Amino acid sequence: MDSSKLEKFATAARVTLLDQMAGLVTQALNDPKIAAEYPNDVIGLRAAVSEHGETWVADTAAHTWFNRLTAARFMDVRGFSGPYRVVSPAADSASNLPEILLRAQSGEFGDEISERTRSEVSALLSGRRTSVNPELEAYALLLRAMFVAWYPSMPEVFTGPADWIRLLVPADLLAPTSVRERAVAVMDDDACATVEVVGWLYQFYNSDLKDEINKAKVPIDAAELPAVTQLFTPHWIVRYLVENSLGRLWLRSRPNSALREHMPYFVEPIEGQPDTGITVESPEEIRLVDPACGSGHMLTYAFDLLFHIYEEAGYARTEIPRKILANNLRGLEIDSRAAQLASFALAMKAREKDRRFLTRKTDDGAPVRPDIVRIEPLAFDGDDVDLLTQGLDRDDRTALESLLQSFVHADTFGSLIRVDPVGMAVLRRILTDAEQSDGADTTVEARREVLTRVRRLYRQANALEDDQYHVVVANPPYLGSGNMGGMLKGFAKKHFSAAKSDLYAMFMQRNSGIMTRGGSVAMLTMHSWMFLPSFKLVRAWLEATLHVNSAAHLGANAFDTIDGEVVQVVAFVMDGGPRSDFHGKYFRLVDYGSEVEKSQAFLEAVDGASSIEYECSPIMLNSIPDRPIIYWMPPAMIDTFDMNEPLSSVLSTREGLTTGDNDSFVRRWHEVSSVHFSRPEENLPGRDEWRKRWYPYQKGGAFRRWYGNHSFLVDWQGDGVRAKLNVTESGRIRSHNYNGEYAFKCGLTWSDIASGSLAVRMVPGGFMFDATGPMGFPGNPGHAKQLLGLLNSTVASSIAGALASTLHFKLGHILAIPTPSDAVESSDVAGWVDELIRIFRYDWDLYERSWDYRGSVLVQYDSGTNLDELANLRWLKSLASARDARDLEIRINSHFVDLYQLGKVLEVDVPREHVALTGNPYFRYVSNKDVVRSDGEYRTLFDQDLARELLSYAVGCIMGRYSLDKPGLILADAGATIADFETKVPNAQFRPDEDGIVPITATAYFEDDIVSRVHEFLSIAFGAENLTANVSWIEHALGSGKRKDLRQYFLKDFYNDHLKMYSNRPIYWQVASNSKQPSKGFNALIYLHRYTPATLGILRENYANDMLDKQEARLTTIEHALDTADKAEATKLRKERDALTEMRRDLQDWVTTTLFPLSTAEIALDLDDGVKQNYPKLGAVLKSVKGLS
Repeated sequence: MDSSKLEKFATAARVTLLDQMAGLVTQALNDPKIAAEYPNDVIGLRAAVSEHGETWVADTAAHTWFNRLTAARFMDVRGFSGPYRVVSPAADSASNLPEILLRAQSGEFGDEISERTRSEVSALLSGRRTSVNPELEAYALLLRAMFVAWYPSMPEVFTGPADWIRLLVPADLLAPTSVRERAVAVMDDDACATVEVVGWLYQFYNSDLKDEINKAKVPIDAAELPAVTQLFTPHWIVRYLVENSLGRLWLRSRPNSALREHMPYFVEPIEGQPDTGITVESPEEIRLVDPACGSGHMLTYAFDLLFHIYEEAGYARTEIPRKILANNLRGLEIDSRAAQLASFALAMKAREKDRRFLTRKTDDGAPVRPDIVRIEPLAFDGDDVDLLTQGLDRDDRTALESLLQSFVHADTFGSLIRVDPVGMAVLRRILTDAEQSDGADTTVEARREVLTRVRRLYRQANALEDDQYHVVVANPPYLGSGNMGGMLKGFAKKHFSAAKSDLYAMFMQRNSGIMTRGGSVAMLTMHSWMFLPSFKLVRAWLEATLHVNSAAHLGANAFDTIDGEVVQVVAFVMDGGPRSDFHGKYFRLVDYGSEVEKSQAFLEAVDGASSIEYECSPIMLNSIPDRPIIYWMPPAMIDTFDMNEPLSSVLSTREGLTTGDNDSFVRRWHEVSSVHFSRPEENLPGRDEWRKRWYPYQKGGAFRRWYGNHSFLVDWQGDGVRAKLNVTESGRIRSHNYNGEYAFKCGLTWSDIASGSLAVRMVPGGFMFDATGPMGFPGNPGHAKQLLGLLNSTVASSIAGALASTLHFKLGHILAIPTPSDAVESSDVAGWVDELIRIFRYDWDLYERSWDYRGSVLVQYDSGTNLDELANLRWLKSLASARDARDLEIRINSHFVDLYQLGKVLEVDVPREHVALTGNPYFRYVSNKDVVRSDGEYRTLFDQDLARELLSYAVGCIMGRYSLDKPGLILADAGATIADFETKVPNAQFRPDEDGIVPITATAYFEDDIVSRVHEFLSIAFGAENLTANVSWIEHALGSGKRKDLRQYFLKDFYNDHLKMYSNRPIYWQVASNSKQPSKGFNALIYLHRYTPATLGILRENYANDMLDKQEARLTTIEHALDTADKAEATKLRKERDALTEMRRDLQDWVTTTLFPLSTAEIALDLDDGVKQNYPKLGAVLKSVKGLS
């Protein structure tokens, strides 16, 4: 099945149908002909518009048409729709018309078409009845007839005799571009091999709406809840859940059953461990519910398994589908659209097994229908209750009112509603009495209307009563409390105080209530409940109520349709009753990268061919703080929690500042003027008094240990007065966690993102710190290096990684690490850490990312002037540093592994690709698991970056940011001039560009263009005699061994490399007249810190206009040369003339329409505003950059 085609079809269909329905609603309400022909339907339409509004009506009609057309297409493909295909052409037809219409044109009709409809259709098609579009009108009548015929078996999907949606027929149903025609094209035999296709289509139909809601970042209300929380469950996970709950129930009841042969995902029980779950005598006893059934995926597979069960019990194949739907399966859903599809999916499952299913009746003559209960809101006022409670006492009335009130907002609370048994007993009495009443009193009509609504409520309440289902299986909605609307949040706090953090956790609790004693709950949820401190009450409740039988811990990438690490899940089966010594089987699949890989690994594990299976009981985890379910942690490591004090005994932690508006208060250090930036050494308490604007800011960052990631600044002038005065519309201060007493103190920091190993760094004094870069402060500052060694050891990393199995290293995870009293005493560890800090600091400062960068390392070496030799020296020194760092890290690992007595559990070795030095090629260019690189390939990548870095430094020297004659930053303040440079670097051997404008063109129009200045730089830095060889080395390094022309590199690649190096906050801005084809336009670099309001004017007059003049002169030369050129030369000259004429025309247009207005505006830039805000001010003349332009 090609899901991409289905997604494209469904999202486009939604747009098309919504647009069509909006116009059709207006037409249907205002067309007297429609009102005369379908008066009841028009009344229904008006009522719907009055109650819900036209937008809701159009949306409902659109998704209903989508569901019906795709359902009918599925039935056509599978041969379930009757004698003729309803939306599809006949298999052997040359016409694209639906077969049912084509047959009608020949006077052929199926039995489902009434005589009246046949007559009307024949009249339209023969011309006896006039119509603007007789074929469309005839087809609409045939569709209605088929929908009515299917209605008894699938009332949620198809229309009955009265239905206002039938007034809203898409006018293009028969057109080649219609949704119907596209459904026929996309839903081929492969796509329709299983009824799951309708679930995929439903999810894709809602995908754009889901994205819109998520991007809005506002609390989710009832109308939006289904679209945001629906998630189609991969089939193998459905099988695991159903086979290990429903399947296990049957095997428990019949141990010798052959059902195992149909259950490859079944997890065999641990031998000798008693299974105390419930048993059944007959398949007809089994009750299974999905309380958030969506499009019915869980239920359809449960149907398949139940069919095998019934067959094994000796039932006739033709009666099994009816038995299953009548006795075994129920789905609950708040979304009418999903409920439609769940009902349809089960009906199609039944039709697969019984060709007469759609016309079968129950014993009392009613149609056989799937039991899909839509949980819908129902409201009753005081008069309604008076009519219902005649003759009842006050207690009964109170109990009934409470029950009725619980369903007022049922579309928000859904299956989470708890049904009061006293109220249900009262309601049953009322309904029983109503059945026996002779209807003699005068209130009977009013009471009948109320009873109709009460019966709808009773069906829902009956489905939600406690202690009735043997199996509860679900993939419930995932919605954190921060995204809940006020009503849902209040409901969660009141009724699910332990599980209020997320909707899925509330379902975990509720599902155990509707499960019968000894039954099973099988669910797919986020895995956060297993680990986070905020779910410790959920874990405690679960342990007191249920026990884990098995779990497939999937982590990220469980859904191929979802990218990233945010959705991390676990599938599990829990049985009723607490059993603290019960060993559940856990399968650790978090390291597998796709649905297929996880499924295959699981199958191998249940066959005993894998090491990812663990056994764990609740009692084994008692010693771990907050008792996270770290089922894979070795017992020896768990024991360290009992044997040692937590890290909190020697380290205090603080979460860090949240500014509430990072765009306003946080900058990359290179964005601002250096005079406005206070260096760490200037910020020790009492030194600065907050006079400068920007202060160093720890903000987590990429995986790096020991030292580094000093990239950000925070606006803390006046003790953060701007951030502290920044308030919301309601007056709430956005920023918090100022940590005044800890600000600017020495300590340890780490990145709070837990996608990799724990990486802790030493922070010298002088930094503020962010929530994503929390800090720890040793109780004894003299122990800081020992603690840093411990936290970066394999011991602490393994423990913290297990504790932080979600996305973040929370403070509690770090503080819980068990810490022996002598872990902070070793002077050897302190010495090793000291050396590692030195190595990593040197590595950090070798690159322009550091504010302590002194210049290109190749320029600093004294051992030669040939770049090939210097690059080789740099390669060898980088490998040596990485080797030294690795050796030191191994020593630290060995020390702590011995100290914790974990030698049989943990490896002390550090793979070379884990040594997080930028200069370590095996770390910097780490390949994915499918790629193996040779040392030569690593060297090629290394040289390529070395060349890029050298050219970046050269540009910095050309601009005056750096100098060959003086290390460190030179010109890094707003509006810096060449005079400022001369003051700081008198008698420089390499002078910067006079105006801070460096042209980049395909032809060398200017003496100071980028290539000529780079050649000058290389000649002075490494000697003019080496220029040719050094340029050759650079060009071959840039091209990974194949020569890449220096001019072409600056035209096509340099700016992208600069954006990457400077984290999309460039300091050299590329002016470009033709961003898409730079070689056909004018380009120049301008230096942000030397920019003035006059810069663009200078660029226009001295460069762009000069280039126009030179192009004009060249054109004149060409015209003269054509007078005497031979044929071949003339052809070449004309080609150059035509290309240059076009280029000049485009450049002139750009100068006139874009550059001139912007240059004369003399726009000022405030560097404190940051690149993100400043770049768009000149964006019209700059190269477009995603996220800036």
